[in-house]
Amino acid sequence: MNPAQGPTLLGVDVIWVATLLAGVAALSVMFAIYTATTVRDPMR
Repeated sequence: MNPAQGPTLLGVDVIWVATLLAGVAALSVMFAIYTATTVRDPMR
């Protein structure tokens, strides 16, 4: 593995961490929309 060309935080590439967090955020948004649209009767 090549050393990171960009900035690093504790030896981890910042761009890679940002990409990973963006993926986690996208999955959590999709999960939240799924749970909100498939709930049976929220007013009960």
